[in-house]
Amino acid sequence: MSAGWLTLFIGSLDILDGRVARNTNRVTKRGEFLDSVMDRYQDFLLLSGVCYYYRNQWILILGIAAVGGSFFVSYVRAKASTVGVEVGKIGVMQRPERFFLLGFGALVSSVLQISMIPFYYERNEVPPHWIFIVVLAILAITTNASAFARIRYVWNSLKEKS
Repeated sequence: MSAGWLTLFIGSLDILDGRVARNTNRVTKRGEFLDSVMDRYQDFLLLSGVCYYYRNQWILILGIAAVGGSFFVSYVRAKASTVGVEVGKIGVMQRPERFFLLGFGALVSSVLQISMIPFYYERNEVPPHWIFIVVLAILAITTNASAFARIRYVWNSLKEKS
């Protein structure tokens, strides 16, 4: 449950830092660069923790797919910019949505897991985080779909410029 709260807190701070910089006229290229790099580290550390938690289960595949999708969404944007195409907010799963979905999913899943403990107590098992597994599947699908939507957009934009 604490992971869910921490994820929501970090995601909120990440959204606020850019707004504060813009509102106080402190926007710099260095700040933009550092923010982008730190975003990738946050994504990596957060999703690596999820992958580590599920390291001995099939769910690890979903975690790896979510890591890949998250990185390709930002990589395609950066590469598109170098070839002169701005992708904007193409795709359904931007970074704030990913953080919200992960944080909220972890919170709700933890509450459900705690409520299921009496049913698993007799078998001496830990109830699975079903809701979080669904959230991870949604992330794996939507991040990669967003990356592919951006790839298609850039491809078509470059075709028109040729």
